[in-house]
Amino acid sequence: MPGACDGPSSLLAMTTTPPPALIALTGLPGAGKTTLARATAELARSAGIDVRVLSRDEVRNILFAPCDWTDDEKLTAYEAMLGGAVHHLETNRWVILEGMPFSRRREVDAIRVIAPEFGAVPVIVDCAIAAEVAAVRIRADRSEHHGREDGPESPELVDAYREPLDPDVTIDMTQPIVVLAPELFAHVRVATSAS
Repeated sequence: MPGACDGPSSLLAMTTTPPPALIALTGLPGAGKTTLARATAELARSAGIDVRVLSRDEVRNILFAPCDWTDDEKLTAYEAMLGGAVHHLETNRWVILEGMPFSRRREVDAIRVIAPEFGAVPVIVDCAIAAEVAAVRIRADRSEHHGREDGPESPELVDAYREPLDPDVTIDMTQPIVVLAPELFAHVRVATSAS
């Protein structure tokens, strides 16, 4: 019969959906990770993809407001963010993690370990920007988002920040968001389709 399945392989192709993605936006504060996360999520939603954006800054604020901005608060918020990511991956959603540099190997390694455990594709994104540009952005945005944390002009942060370890994609964050979000969205679509 015309239009009927041509056997098990075509049936599999019709019923197989791409796996979810666990996307970690890495980079200096002020790079534009939050803006990129939101814009990419909007593109995914418009394509019919269920996606959640989890921000360490927002999680920390929910848990600790008013925040003391301690390392313990950061760690607790990070762990809660990963727990939320696991929940969403189990329900086949894309998850975008942002609000932190992901500058430590163990943070990036956790993403690469967690994603496959839940059938997801890990995507580590280097949101590349010069420290000087990020510092200017932070000075211009003294909202709660950037108000109390050290900016990239801090020698401690610059020294502590290392280039993302083995990123899957590097994005030049000096480009307009209307260029960046489609670039990231396309990369993630290819990565999930290839799995």
